[in-house]
Amino acid sequence: MERQVVALSIVVFFVMTGLSIIAPILPGYAESFGVNLLLIGLTVSAFPLARLFLDAPTGILAERYNRKWLMTGGLVLIAAASVLAGFAWNYGVLLMGRLLEGAGSAFYVTTSTTWLAERSHGPRRGSLMAIYSAGILLGAVIGPAIGGFAAAAVSLNFPFFLYALMALAGIAIVSTLPSGAVPAEAIRPAGERFRWTQLREILRSPGFAAVSLATFAVFFIRSGLRADVIPLYASRNLGLDAAGIGLAITAAGLGSFATMIPSGRISDRVGRRRPLLACLVLTGLAVLLLPSTADFAALSAVMVFYGAAAGLQGPLMAYVADVAPAGRMGSAIGVNRTISDLGFVAGPLILGGLAGLGGGPEIGWAPFVAAAALLFVVAAIVVPAPDPARRLVPPRPILDESAP
Repeated sequence: MERQVVALSIVVFFVMTGLSIIAPILPGYAESFGVNLLLIGLTVSAFPLARLFLDAPTGILAERYNRKWLMTGGLVLIAAASVLAGFAWNYGVLLMGRLLEGAGSAFYVTTSTTWLAERSHGPRRGSLMAIYSAGILLGAVIGPAIGGFAAAAVSLNFPFFLYALMALAGIAIVSTLPSGAVPAEAIRPAGERFRWTQLREILRSPGFAAVSLATFAVFFIRSGLRADVIPLYASRNLGLDAAGIGLAITAAGLGSFATMIPSGRISDRVGRRRPLLACLVLTGLAVLLLPSTADFAALSAVMVFYGAAAGLQGPLMAYVADVAPAGRMGSAIGVNRTISDLGFVAGPLILGGLAGLGGGPEIGWAPFVAAAALLFVVAAIVVPAPDPARRLVPPRPILDESAP
């Protein structure tokens, strides 16, 4: 099982690195086609929008068809779409490539998460799925630097071809995995059709709504605050240049990477709810500290704390797998990923809008207070949520006080 976890983690690392490689060059590449700011923004949003609409259907497909084929198909789609975007001869072709990249990501990540969730059942699920989540995080942290250097050294469209190469490497790794056929307990009865009421049943499953709300909050904060508001605050309020902002964001990523895998191991010992609550509350406190920083050193210190707190989300996907209805793992993972992508899309829109409320050039407290309030409210909702992993925690040995 460990070899499969490592393989899937390496591939998702490639997928997320490729995505983040594109991030620093995408606005400039889209602008080279002579389009306006609205269409540039649409190019950036195309990837998560495609995932938003395909995550849940992909989860349903993962309950009916061979998972290995679905993962391979997603990676083939990413590779082909990246080449298409790299050779784009007009804006429409670039936009189509971005949409297809998002579709391929939905197929691979949703299916591989389902595969891992079903095969990691038992007392080590938190540890194993945290390794996978760390692969996602690490790719997001190092990708922008690779993309920036590659574009500067070769050309503005070269990062797309790197993304394609990473997807092809992922195909080679996936080919070494055992059959990805649907497990017997998850196979849908012959002739059963999907009904939208099944999604309602998933959301009503004990604990699933609360954990998915936590997922929404985590991705809402990640995209809206770390990727949007914090860079604006560092630039406008503190006067930092691009290098300083990049170092501060990287500090947060390294802090998250340091705590993510240990938090998964801890969740196997104490249950998923406690680390998740610590993540939500401590991240909220860190968010409230951010607008009080006055220079690069203070911002970097708080960003390390912020990142370490956010990294405690390590057992989040394991928690989702724990509360998924029996036999509906693929659908549950797909619904949860849809909710996460909804947070990913909504975060910059809402928090970015709050950042401009003051009317002046500086960023006020509003987006930070709103983000912290969301985290604290979600933490209160998670408190009574069931924690099935607690049943797997071995009881502490009772000391025999009469023993010598």
